[in-house]
Amino acid sequence: MNTWQLDAKETLAKGFARLMRAAVENAAREFSRTGEELDAGVHEGRKWLKKARALLKLCRAALEKEQYRAWNRKLRDAGRAVSAVRDDAALCETAERLLARDDLSPAARRTLEALRDGIAADDRDEARKCAALAVRRLKRLLAETDFSLRIPSSKEEGVLKRGLKRSLKGAQEACRASWPQDDTAGLHESRKRVKDLRYQAELLAGCWPGPVTALAEELHRLTDMLGCVLELSALRGMISGRALSRKIASEALTSKIDALFLRTRIQMIEPGPTASRFAMCWALWRAEARAGRAADHG
Repeated sequence: MNTWQLDAKETLAKGFARLMRAAVENAAREFSRTGEELDAGVHEGRKWLKKARALLKLCRAALEKEQYRAWNRKLRDAGRAVSAVRDDAALCETAERLLARDDLSPAARRTLEALRDGIAADDRDEARKCAALAVRRLKRLLAETDFSLRIPSSKEEGVLKRGLKRSLKGAQEACRASWPQDDTAGLHESRKRVKDLRYQAELLAGCWPGPVTALAEELHRLTDMLGCVLELSALRGMISGRALSRKIASEALTSKIDALFLRTRIQMIEPGPTASRFAMCWALWRAEARAGRAADHG
């Protein structure tokens, strides 16, 4: 079974607790990486926190409002502790990708190399301190809770339906709000909401592997495109050379166009009916697993 996937043989509450704890433990472990592996650890650790928050949102209907807010805030604060570290690493990666082009002038190449090296030379002690702070926050959270929930079997389908519908609507509204201006804040918000939906689809992939996995993969493609646009825009803002700026703008435009077509397809999904179908598939998947166990013991 995929490590980020609910299991038909366990209740939704048990799956929630298992995956939440695993995600937080994995994030803390990744943030503890040192030396040249620090940036990669921060990147992977932040992914685990985003997965945990997506699961939290999926099961939001089963939580008390204050409980949801408290867990969400603690996960968010741990991620924010290392956000600047990841932002710098992403800019370096974007500069490296541009340096792989064969149409850069010597001057443009020198500019990008200087920018990359300058970002990479930022205070690593501060980066380590940020990662250590995130680890402390996550260990405190693990000590405080076991992420236990009470979700009667008869309520599981309804909880998932509400969570999926909310995420689908949130992703669509954020994408609509960010177009046609495509401002940085709007793109960032739409990317976050699409990521929530992607990680939720991955959680439920076992209940209907073909369609749900295909949706998760398309959502992954969209978040990558939006991330590319955001990173190129940030890099362009740090460069004064007109020729290089035009090349970066051209590459960003290509990603914007690709993202536009894909997010238009996402807009065609009807949140209510789609959430209902996926939740029903979950219920059928669970029933199938119970029937299989009964047959084994019969």
